[in-house]
Amino acid sequence: MSGAKVDLSGGAQSSSAPTGFGGGGPGAAPSSGYGGGGGFAQQAAEAALQDPTVQQQLKEAAYTKAQEGLEAARVAGAMAAEELGKYIEEGPAGISVLCFLGGLATTIIGILGLLNFGYGLTSPFAYVLNAYLVAFGIVTFLLEADVESMRKLKFIGRFSPWVEGYQMEVFNRANFLTELRGRGFFYLFIGTLAVTQCFVCLTFVAGLWNMLMGILCLLMSFGINPASHLQGLVKGRIIVDNSGGFSPDNSEFVEAVSAAAKSIGLALDQAGAKQRTALGQGASRAANAVEAPEAAWHDMPPRSAGSAHCGSPTRDLSVETFWDIAVELEDSNTPHEAMAAMREIGKTFRVQT
Repeated sequence: MSGAKVDLSGGAQSSSAPTGFGGGGPGAAPSSGYGGGGGFAQQAAEAALQDPTVQQQLKEAAYTKAQEGLEAARVAGAMAAEELGKYIEEGPAGISVLCFLGGLATTIIGILGLLNFGYGLTSPFAYVLNAYLVAFGIVTFLLEADVESMRKLKFIGRFSPWVEGYQMEVFNRANFLTELRGRGFFYLFIGTLAVTQCFVCLTFVAGLWNMLMGILCLLMSFGINPASHLQGLVKGRIIVDNSGGFSPDNSEFVEAVSAAAKSIGLALDQAGAKQRTALGQGASRAANAVEAPEAAWHDMPPRSAGSAHCGSPTRDLSVETFWDIAVELEDSNTPHEAMAAMREIGKTFRVQT
C-alpha cells in the first residue's frame, strides 16, 4: 500500500514534517470564537443581548430603577414643599428665615463664580454679575438675620452688635427695605438678574429662589398668605353660634381666629412704631368679632389717633398680647383648643420694635 510511512528506525527524521505536528512558528489563529482571550466572552454577551428573554429582563430592571428614582424624587420634593410650607405658614417671620437662607446661598454661589478667574477673561459681564450677587447676598442675609437668636450663639453672638448696627444703617439709608413690599421688589430684581445668565446652573437656581422670595413678600405685603390655612395647630372642630357661645361642631371659629392672627401679624410687619399702639385695639376687635375677623381692624383709626384709641400709649402688640387675647377668649367660654391655637399663632410672629 503506497503512502506516507512513519519512520520507527530511530534515524534522522524525514525532511518533510507531518502537517499539523510541527513545532515551528505558530500557525494561523483559528477563526472560531474559542481562540482569543476575550473573543468568546464578547460573542457570548452579544448572543445573550440578542435573546428576547434577556432583553425583556433588562427592560424590566431599567423600568424598576426609573420608578424607584421617580418615587425618591417625588418623596424628596414633597418633603421640601412641606418644609417650605411650614415657613410660609409662619408669616413674615418664616419668610424672613427663607430669605436669610437664600441670601447665604446667593453669596456662596457668587463667590464660587469669582474664584473662576479665567471666567473674568472669557465672560467679563458674567464675572461682574457674580460680584453683584455676592454684594446683594451679603445685604440680604445681614438684613434678614435674627439678632436675638445670634446673641444666644457662643461664637457668632460676638458679631450681633455689628449686625444690629448694620441693620439700623440700612433701615435709615434704604427705608424701603424695612417693608415687605420693598424687600419683595429687591428680591425680584436680584432673581431676574440672575436667571438671565444661564438655564440650568447654580446662578439660575439662586435667581429662581430670589424670585420666589420676592413674590411671597409682595403677596404678604398685600395681606395674602399663600398658606391660607394653618394646618395641624388645632385638632378640634369649633364654631361660633349666633348667641356668642361655642360648640365643637366644625372648624369655622378656628379658621376665623387664625385669619385674624395672621392679618394682625402681616399688619405688624408693615407698621411703624406709632402704629403699633393702634393695633392693640385691632387685636381685640379681631379676637372678639370672630365672625368677620378682617373687618375688625380694617376700620382702624388713623396713625395720628392711634394712641388715643388704646388704653396705654406704650402698649405694643407682641406675643404677650396674643396671650391676653387668649385669656379674653377663655373668659368667653372658648374651648382650650382655640386658646392653644392662639398661643401657637402668637409664637410664630416676630415683632421688631
